[in-house]
Amino acid sequence: MRDVAIIGAGPIGNYVGYLLATAGLDVVLLEEHAVVGEPAHCTGIIGMDAFEQFDLPRNAVVGELKKVKIISPHRKIFDYDFDTSQALVVDRSKFDRGIAQMAILNGAQLMMDATATGIEVLKDRVDIKIRKDGRIKRIAAKMAVISTGLHYGLQERLGMGKPRDFLKCAQVETDVMDRNDYVEVYFGKRLAPGSFAWVVPIETGNGPRARIGLSSTQSASAYLDKFLVSLNSRVLNAEHLDVKRSAIPLTPIARTFHNRVLAVGDAAGVVKPSTGGGVFYGLICAGIAAEVVKKAFKIGRFDQRVLSEYERQWKKRLGLELKIGYYFRRVASKFTDAQLNDLFEVITSDEVLPLLRRKAKFDWHKDLMLSIVKQAAVRNLFFGSLMKM
Repeated sequence: MRDVAIIGAGPIGNYVGYLLATAGLDVVLLEEHAVVGEPAHCTGIIGMDAFEQFDLPRNAVVGELKKVKIISPHRKIFDYDFDTSQALVVDRSKFDRGIAQMAILNGAQLMMDATATGIEVLKDRVDIKIRKDGRIKRIAAKMAVISTGLHYGLQERLGMGKPRDFLKCAQVETDVMDRNDYVEVYFGKRLAPGSFAWVVPIETGNGPRARIGLSSTQSASAYLDKFLVSLNSRVLNAEHLDVKRSAIPLTPIARTFHNRVLAVGDAAGVVKPSTGGGVFYGLICAGIAAEVVKKAFKIGRFDQRVLSEYERQWKKRLGLELKIGYYFRRVASKFTDAQLNDLFEVITSDEVLPLLRRKAKFDWHKDLMLSIVKQAAVRNLFFGSLMKM
């Protein structure tokens, strides 16, 4: 019997595996795909805080975010240059594999093509049913960490629930005509209803490329097609693009712990609701989860009373950010294009821009949101949107 089975070898599950293997626990990582990090759906923008606080593979970096160009629905452009790099852009496949390698080098075992199809919590262990090589097998462990990304079947079977709200996403990676050093963010109901679109430049050594995509409350693929048409003069080989489709959970699952089980990352629904970024918050939860698991093994107890400390700790660290971010997203998603333009005018005004420069942080948005909504013009816009909810 293993000490810990981690179901899903994405970056967050891999990082939990790395921390637990480093602590001397017998860890197995179960990955449903043949290659870690494939298929990759993420834009790959990870804030500098993550690289400063966690041991992460820098050889996966393909770009940085120091400049941003924000485009309003009426195509007014706001250029913002940061004093220092706010985030790095990574090759997500390489990034995920790098963290998996860190776990393996510290003693974890990685089992590929192992799809978890069932989970049963018993008195003395967790039994995980997996499908591998066309056969059904069972893995026994004292604990399980669910890091299955957007798959919630195991959590629902254990009564842990699933997120109640999602965004739809679609993205392509393609050669482009121009080499830019800024990230472009586009807003507008006709472009990306309820969210925004992006163009993120990356460097691969083979000429300028970009990740172009959007998230939306509606069909992301259909809106991406229209967005690509609007960028047609900049996109090369537009007729042969491989569209990656995914989703972003906007709310946590009902409970992120169970007897002998924890859920982390997207599998827990712990994602930054304002932008949809999940890696940094997931890594924070990974660190908390690892400490709680190590304590459980130290005292020899794996019940909910012990493991609930994980949820208490991540809510203490991230709870307000998630709640306020989700509230602001819901309200802003009801804005008309005219209201979005009004908001754009307010936050780029001489009165508010200094506040934006002081409060803006790549991964922490609560303080900025609460400060901006104190502005009378913004407050009126939000109250008008609230009446539609």
